[in-house]
Amino acid sequence: ESVMRGTAPVAVVQKSVSWPVRDVLLHWAATVFGTAAEREVGRCLDRASAPKVVLDGLGSPSALETGLGGNRFSWSRAVQPVGPRHGPAGFGAEVRDFMGRDQKWA
Repeated sequence: ESVMRGTAPVAVVQKSVSWPVRDVLLHWAATVFGTAAEREVGRCLDRASAPKVVLDGLGSPSALETGLGGNRFSWSRAVQPVGPRHGPAGFGAEVRDFMGRDQKWA
């Protein structure tokens, strides 16, 4: 998060973790936003500027969550992908949203 917001450079964060920060952020950007966004994030990291600026407002072509922690596996979501909604219209909208995401993920 601190690298994405531009409050800490990759080199500083890298000292506190055992995984390759730059590579992971680039892979995440490519997976969630596409290769063009990955290139832009790489340029931001090279200039030590906040990658969040180039990603703000972008959607995921694969309908993935765009926050760093948004795509963690959840047994609850796996078992009940459509949550309880108030009334038939809300439930129907939730089912359509789920089916749209499921089609993109397939």
